[in-house]
Amino acid sequence: MAKGFIPVWWVGRYLHGIFEGASDGVIPTEAQIGWLVVAASCILGHMFPIYLRFRGGKGVATSLGAMMGIWPYFTLAGLVVLAVWVAVWGVWRYVSLASMIAAVAFPITFAVIIWRVDRPEWRFVHLIPLFVFSCLMAGLVILRHRGNISRLLTGTENRGGKPNNAKGKE
Repeated sequence: MAKGFIPVWWVGRYLHGIFEGASDGVIPTEAQIGWLVVAASCILGHMFPIYLRFRGGKGVATSLGAMMGIWPYFTLAGLVVLAVWVAVWGVWRYVSLASMIAAVAFPITFAVIIWRVDRPEWRFVHLIPLFVFSCLMAGLVILRHRGNISRLLTGTENRGGKPNNAKGKE
C-alpha cells in the first residue's frame, strides 16, 4: 500500500498547497489529471514492472494505497471499500473475490459519496477525472484477476491462503 500511498499523498499535499487559496476550493481538472498520472504510474508500475518482464502483481493493495492518498476525495471511499474487502474475505475466505468486489464497489462508493456530500467543491462535474480514473482502475484490477475468476467458477481457487486440497487436514 505504501508504494501507492506515499507518492500520491505527497503530490496531493503539494497541489492542495498551491490551490488552497482558490475561491471555490476546487483543484482544477488539469491538476487532478496530473495527480492521477502519479497514481496510475504507481499502480501500473506494480502491475507491469519492467525488471520482471512486465509480470507483476494484481495491483489491489497498491491501488488502495494510491486511492487513500487522493485525500480527501478518495479517502472515505477507500476506507469503506477496505471494510467491504474485510467483510467479503471474512465470509467467503477468497482474497481474489474480496479484491474484485472491493474494486467494483470503489467507483460506486465514490459516486454515492459525491452525491451525498453537500460541498460546492464536491460537485460531480468538478470530479469527473477522479470518477473516470476510479472506473478504469477497477476495470484493470478485474482484468488482472481473469485467472482467479476461472478458478472461482470451477471451484479450484485457493481459499484463505490454503490450497483446496488441504481443506480437511486442519
